[in-house]
Amino acid sequence: MIYKQKKSGTELKFKFNEDNLEYFLKDSSGSFTKNIPYENISNETFEHFEKNVAHKNNAIYSLVIGIIFLMINFATGIRLAAGLFLIASLVFFILYKFGQNKYTVLKSREQDIFILQNKQHNLIKNKILNTRNEFIKKTYLNIDKKSNIGNEINKFKWLKHLKIISNEEFKNYKNKVEKTFEK
Repeated sequence: MIYKQKKSGTELKFKFNEDNLEYFLKDSSGSFTKNIPYENISNETFEHFEKNVAHKNNAIYSLVIGIIFLMINFATGIRLAAGLFLIASLVFFILYKFGQNKYTVLKSREQDIFILQNKQHNLIKNKILNTRNEFIKKTYLNIDKKSNIGNEINKFKWLKHLKIISNEEFKNYKNKVEKTFEK
C-alpha cells in the first residue's frame, strides 16, 4: 500500500515493504527516496513548521512601497497606487500566515520521516508504527540460543523501550532467557 501527501510544493510518499519503509520526499530543494529498515524507526517524534519566507518578504516589501507611495501622495498630491501595494501586502501576509506546512517528524537512523499534519496524518503515522511493531515482533520476539544472555536481555530491553512489549512481558522474557542460558 502506498500513501501520498501533497501540500505547497512538497510531495511525500510512504510505501510499506516487507522489511522496510520506502520513503519519498520531493520539495523545492530536490527529491530523494530512502529505504528505511523498520527496526531503525524510533518512537521519538517532534513537530516541524515550514513557512514560505518569500510571502513574508513580499508582504514587507509591498508594505514599505505602499507607505512610501502614501507619503508621496500626501506630500506632493501626485496620485500613486499606494492602496494597491497596501492590499498586496495584506494578501501576502495572509498567504504567509496560513500557508504553512506542519509536520510530525519520526526519528530514524537513516532519515527523519516527515508526515504532513492533514487528514491522513494519524493514519500514516499509526501505519508506520504498527507495521514496524509487527515486523519487529515477527523478527525479534524469540530467544536466539546462538546468542548470549547479555545480548538477548538487551534485545528485550530494546523491545520494551519501543513499547512493543510491556514491563510484565519483559520480565517474563528475561526469566525465559535466564533459564535458557543457565543450562
